[in-house]
Amino acid sequence: MKSFFYIFLFIASNFTANFNSTQVTGELKLKIKNVNVENKGKIYLALFTKENFMTQNFYQSTIHEVGEEYSFEITFKDVPFGVYAVSAFHDINGNQQMDFNENGMPVEDYAMSGTPNEMGPPRWEEVKFTYHEDTTMINVNF
Repeated sequence: MKSFFYIFLFIASNFTANFNSTQVTGELKLKIKNVNVENKGKIYLALFTKENFMTQNFYQSTIHEVGEEYSFEITFKDVPFGVYAVSAFHDINGNQQMDFNENGMPVEDYAMSGTPNEMGPPRWEEVKFTYHEDTTMINVNF
């Protein structure tokens, strides 16, 4: 009887572990628009969850070399369906960070998903979006 209990416990724990690990994922596509190609440089993009919003611990990130195109697409693969935000900045001087003037205002172009507040740092509620379909396209406008 004791061995039957342990076998049942083993099967139940494997079932729950497999059930929890089958998370639905897909390809999240970003359409980056209105890039100032005259500045050259690189576009840094980061995908955030609410827990890591605007920190160095982003969910995924990528870098795109600015060329001749004013708009381009980026794909984040194997992204679990959920709620996210995207942040991007155009690094024109090659220092790999967003630059600000003495008043704290950005001196390099930046963009977010959603519609962030123009007079302060972005807030999660303004820039979040729900990703629930494979190959969803999110617009990010500079």
